[in-house]
Amino acid sequence: MDDSLHVRVTDDETISIDGRVMAGNAELVDALRSALRDNPNVALVIEPVKPEHYAGVAKVIYASQRAGVPVENLRYATGNA
Repeated sequence: MDDSLHVRVTDDETISIDGRVMAGNAELVDALRSALRDNPNVALVIEPVKPEHYAGVAKVIYASQRAGVPVENLRYATGNA
């Protein structure tokens, strides 16, 4: 089982998990909850395509907290993903 879940933030509105674009915050939260059910220790790696997409990154962080991802499991990839 993979120990990390990569979330790609293409822009402030386009967020994808495993190549699947999320249609909104509710779908993002559901996907993260599902990942936690499969692996409660999964590390969430946020990969912004450009670092200035703060709103998109904030959406992922907000959704991760609603889904119950432990804050110590959050990772942020710097540079171009």
